[in-house]
Amino acid sequence: MKSKLESVLSTDKKKLYATTISIDVLRRMLATLHENGRLNRTNLAGKTGLNYGNCIKYLNLLQLLGWIEVIYNDGYYVTITQVGLDIAERFMNHL
Repeated sequence: MKSKLESVLSTDKKKLYATTISIDVLRRMLATLHENGRLNRTNLAGKTGLNYGNCIKYLNLLQLLGWIEVIYNDGYYVTITQVGLDIAERFMNHL
């Protein structure tokens, strides 16, 4: 069963960020970036089993937390930050 946290977001930001957060999705996204390095957003969505819209909402949250960076270079690419690597390792150690 997935652990869930309710995020506290204002009504106008609910379209940009996930309103219910799955720890399993966060773990999958960070683990995928940890294993693959830089990925474009579409490939990340596919590798994590998320539809593109939900992937973008999670990416916005992860970027806000400082766990990832989104870089534009002939497309949008996602990389994991050092903070994100530290969090990913904590997730992996608690499986």
